[in-house]
Amino acid sequence: MVRVFIVVCSVAAGMALTLGCSSGQQAPIPGSLSATSRVSATPRSETPQERSSRIRQKLIEIGCSSNACIQTYFGCEDGYITGAACDFYREHRID
Repeated sequence: MVRVFIVVCSVAAGMALTLGCSSGQQAPIPGSLSATSRVSATPRSETPQERSSRIRQKLIEIGCSSNACIQTYFGCEDGYITGAACDFYREHRID
């Protein structure tokens, strides 16, 4: 009996989510963008993973190649580490 109740509740929740997520709008038709929207498109911004990879590569280039050094750098950047351990971070900020 409990299993039937759980299954019914799960199905009801799934249907509610499915119906709630659809706003009644149709998906855009490929190629239907206006010329102005194509021209005004901005370049893709850097993802957090790409940014971390880029910073890691720069750190390796300036001599911070150990895992401990790289983790300390990101810890200082995020504010999890403070004090003298962050001297390298303060001297070598990478944007």
